[in-house]
Amino acid sequence: KDAKVGVSNFINQMDVNDAAALLTFSDEIKIAHSMTNNNSSLLNKVKQMSSGGSTHLYDALAKAIDISKGYKEKVAVVLLTDGRDSGSQFTAKNIESMVGYHGIAFYALGLGDVDQNTLKTLAQKPTGAYDHTPNSSELKNLYRKTMNVYKSKHIISSHQTAQLKVYSMPGGKSVTLDGKYVGKSPLKIINIPPGEHNIEVAFDGGKW
Repeated sequence: KDAKVGVSNFINQMDVNDAAALLTFSDEIKIAHSMTNNNSSLLNKVKQMSSGGSTHLYDALAKAIDISKGYKEKVAVVLLTDGRDSGSQFTAKNIESMVGYHGIAFYALGLGDVDQNTLKTLAQKPTGAYDHTPNSSELKNLYRKTMNVYKSKHIISSHQTAQLKVYSMPGGKSVTLDGKYVGKSPLKIINIPPGEHNIEVAFDGGKW
């Protein structure tokens, strides 16, 4: 019940030009609603959600990222989970690479016993946030905070900033932008301000 209140609150914060899709997951992944800016339709689907089954968390994230690839607009994935992954075909490393490669803003909300280290890592690639609460009554506030962070950090006019994809062989190497760690390759760095910048990739034999 509290999760539905939180998601509904998030939908009600959407601007008139925003659109969202709704995915549910247990031991199977379902697109409860395709991408739409019809808030009333989304809210009706939220009311129909029910809990149960296992937690194929990483498979759900892979599906959300796959849906997001078809859109040129700024895309974010907002995840709510109350448990650890159990039975996904995809792994946390797979999802980390996907989030970094596609430059998706990833926001993770944890409730109860979740893998906080993994979710925090995902939320850092390339922009996003992680928050956690032991009390479901706080979910409404977490969703509100997530929307505020998204609007303040991720929604920046594309003509004002640049983006860059960093690949390496082998992958999984630390990348810094102007001396600040931004993630591991392959990585899409977004919202880069105009000017000259220094990018370093740390290999075993030294930095490039």
